[in-house]
Amino acid sequence: MYRSIRSLQKAGLTNVGGLPSFEKPITEQQLKGKKKGAQKVTLAWRYNFWSYLRYEILVLREYCAIAYYKLNGWI
Repeated sequence: MYRSIRSLQKAGLTNVGGLPSFEKPITEQQLKGKKKGAQKVTLAWRYNFWSYLRYEILVLREYCAIAYYKLNGWI
């Protein structure tokens, strides 16, 4: 988001903005619960773990891209 906004601003657009959207993770209460849906919560926790790992990879990719854009003078 940062890279896109900075690139558009450098291109001359002044009114640039937006909000990123993400998936909604399960709550801490659901993780600690010992109810009938415990198996579903365990599976959900496992999938959220991989989802968060994917976010970390995306963030690192964006940091590298921002550095590349700065080195080339695009932002």
